[in-house]
Amino acid sequence: MSELVTFLSLVAAAVFIAGFVQSSMGFGYAVTSLAAMSFFVEVKEANLLVSLSCVAPFLLTFCYYRKAVKWPDLGGAILGAAIGLPFGLVIFRYMPGDWLIRGTGAIILLITIDGLLRKPKSNSDTSEKKSGLSWLAGGVSGFLAGAVSIAGPPVAAYVVRQSWSPQRMKGFLVGFMILMATYKVAGLIVGGFLDMKVVIYSAVVTPVACVGSVLGVVVSKNIDARRFRRIAMVMLSLISVSMIFKGSPEQTTESPSTESTTIESTQT
Repeated sequence: MSELVTFLSLVAAAVFIAGFVQSSMGFGYAVTSLAAMSFFVEVKEANLLVSLSCVAPFLLTFCYYRKAVKWPDLGGAILGAAIGLPFGLVIFRYMPGDWLIRGTGAIILLITIDGLLRKPKSNSDTSEKKSGLSWLAGGVSGFLAGAVSIAGPPVAAYVVRQSWSPQRMKGFLVGFMILMATYKVAGLIVGGFLDMKVVIYSAVVTPVACVGSVLGVVVSKNIDARRFRRIAMVMLSLISVSMIFKGSPEQTTESPSTESTTIESTQT
C-alpha cells in the first residue's frame, strides 16, 4: 500500500508541474510529464497516463481562451492529425520500450534546443494561406501524439511562422490540443490500449494536474515568462539527455500492482 501511495504521489507531482508549465508557458504538458515520469514509470504506461490526464487541464485552458479560437484556421491541421494519429498508435504498440524512451528523449531534446535558439517574432492578425503546411504540421503532430504523446511542437512551429496576433496563435494551439487529446483517447479505447489500472491512476492524478494548470495561469501574470521559459528548457534538455543514455525501461520502476491491496481488503 505504501508503494502505491508513493508511486501515485510521484505521478501527481509530475502532472502538477506539467500542468503548471503548460498553462504558464503555453506548451509542454507531455514533454514535462514524460521527462519526469521516465525515472519511475515504464515508458508506455507513462504515455497512457499522460494521454488520459491531459484532457481535463487542456479543457480548462480551452475554456479560458475559447474566444480566441478561430475554427476555420484549424481545418487542415485537424484533418492531417486524423490521418497521422493511427500510424503513430501502430508505432506505439510495436516499438520496443528501449527505442521508445530513447526516441522520446531525442524529440524532447530537439524541442528544447529549438526553443532556446528561436528568436521571438513580431505578430499581426493578418492571415497567411499555408494550408499545405497546416496539413503537414497536423499530420506530424498526430503521428507524434500516437507514438510518444507529444503533439504540440509541429503545430507550434507552424503557428509561429504565421503573421498572427499572440491571442490568435494561442487560440489555434488551445483548440488543436483539446481536439487532439480527445481524438487520442478515442484511439486508445478503440485500439484496446487501456486497462482499468491506468484509468484509475489517471483519474486520481488528473485533479492535481488541473490545480497546477490553474496555478500556472495565476502565477504567469506575475513572473518573467521569458526567463522562466529558458530555465524550464534547460532543465528539460538535461532530463532528455538522461533519457537518451538511460534507455531501457527495465531500469525504471514498474508501477505497483493494486492486486495485493484488493486481496488484503477482502480478507479483512
